[in-house]
Amino acid sequence: NFLSAIALISCNKLVFTSGFSHPVALSLIQYAVTWMCLEALARAEYFVPLKSVKLDRDLWILAAAIGLATPISNLSLKLNSVGVYTIAKLLLTPAAVTGDYILRGKRASPTRIIILSFLCFSILLTGKADLDVNFKGTLTVACWLPVAVVYKVGWAAAVKDRGFETLALMHLLMPLACIFVLAMMFVIEPVGDIILGDWSNPNLLMLIMLSGFTAFLINLSGFLVMGLLSPITHIVLGQAKSAVMMLVGWLFFAYDPSTKSLIGACLAMLSIVVYTWVNVKEQRGKSEPQKEEGLSCGRQSELTGQIQKSTSK
Repeated sequence: NFLSAIALISCNKLVFTSGFSHPVALSLIQYAVTWMCLEALARAEYFVPLKSVKLDRDLWILAAAIGLATPISNLSLKLNSVGVYTIAKLLLTPAAVTGDYILRGKRASPTRIIILSFLCFSILLTGKADLDVNFKGTLTVACWLPVAVVYKVGWAAAVKDRGFETLALMHLLMPLACIFVLAMMFVIEPVGDIILGDWSNPNLLMLIMLSGFTAFLINLSGFLVMGLLSPITHIVLGQAKSAVMMLVGWLFFAYDPSTKSLIGACLAMLSIVVYTWVNVKEQRGKSEPQKEEGLSCGRQSELTGQIQKSTSK
């Protein structure tokens, strides 16, 4: 997930700088490639498709969030500098903590809240002197944050609370997500220019296809992380990616981070390491009482069986 995310951001930037300036259309291509790869895995019997599942309101909302989150994110990448895009990704952490509590009733421990607060401070330190703010880019970020929260928290609820299998749920929702991306493309982007674009350029086509395949990899790994762990863990993992994105922007896209930004990035990485350690410790603490309870129930059942045998004799 880490490597594919860095590759995807770099590929998207290369696509945009190569003459294809349609981020929503690029998202549609990425989702279509993702669905085709999932369909190939389903035909290879790698997983069982959800053919008999009825689409309820929550699944439609989740499909809409999946369909809108990525194109809005790509639009943000086009309208903002790499620094602003990075800060927007980092600000998703406190938003997701709040969303996880509102939508799923999951409370973060005081220790994790303190660590995440320090992470937010590091974020502000990183971006204070390097933000190239503009109205359209800021508006795009403001629209993207709540959609991304519903997307990530909703996926965790579907997998962990409702018991859907990750690949099967992706296969079910991706075609619906493509519908929302297509609708957004007709509203925001000039469809005629897209159709009449330079599709004969082999280098551009190669970059677009590479972007689509890396999008499949990041979608697959990202959905697995959100389902198996939590949306907060997935977002915190993204903070490390954001720090590397800043370096990629500096190396390839003329982004010049200040010393303060580098210090903030180091503090953010330190916060991520501490958060991971605390999270693992808390998860172990929760699992130990469950094991003890299971052993206690087993002993009680064994004792009950012995008593029943003695009574029958």
